[in-house]
Amino acid sequence: MNSSARNNIPGTRVGWWAISIALLLASGLALVSSTAFAKPVAEVQAPVVMLPPYATVEIPINGFCMNRGLPFPGAELELVELAPDNVRSAIAYSVDAGYVRSDLYATQLGVWNLLGDTNSADQRYSLVSEITSYADNAEPLDANLTTPSLVELVSNGSISASVIDYRAASNPAYYGEGSLIISNLTGNELIVHLPYGVRFRDANTDGVQDMAVFPSGDARVLTVQGPPGPTGPIGPQGEQGPQGE
Repeated sequence: MNSSARNNIPGTRVGWWAISIALLLASGLALVSSTAFAKPVAEVQAPVVMLPPYATVEIPINGFCMNRGLPFPGAELELVELAPDNVRSAIAYSVDAGYVRSDLYATQLGVWNLLGDTNSADQRYSLVSEITSYADNAEPLDANLTTPSLVELVSNGSISASVIDYRAASNPAYYGEGSLIISNLTGNELIVHLPYGVRFRDANTDGVQDMAVFPSGDARVLTVQGPPGPTGPIGPQGEQGPQGE
């Protein structure tokens, strides 16, 4: 594997998804995450964020390529849907096992293989069969959660979610990093869980890679604003203009 690909990988182990709860509570935001856990990963839960009314938060994310051989996408990505269940399980498994740090390319090969894009040379990496065997027999992290997912709340119009500043974090470019921006569009506090493996697509360009995105860092409050105020009174009518010739 190319050494520069490994050197650009941020810490993404699920157990590291710790944040300062006191700081977030002071801002009206709380996040619940898993601690370090034993396998199987399907026993833990995906991170859960509580969004104050009209709040906007930023969460670091990473993503794996879902279209082998296509160019890397641009900086702005839009949410499409959940990735297939086995891809989601593979990402969570690889994050927890440390493979995203130590064997990034093998993890990517596992994702491609699960999507049906195989190559005989892939089997040189023993981790590929380990990752795919696990993923084909495991449920995603959030399978049993009752809280609504990021995808559900975007679909019903309660929140907006997009990825900005997306860029390659591997060489060649199949793995990326950026920021997930979530805005609560309602006057109610919302609870949302963040699945490992959400398909995002380039918002501006066709024919490039879709990415299976997952959370990889601490949530940060960008804004907490109040609801729109009432419409003000109608202003006085202006003077009538001169009559035309």
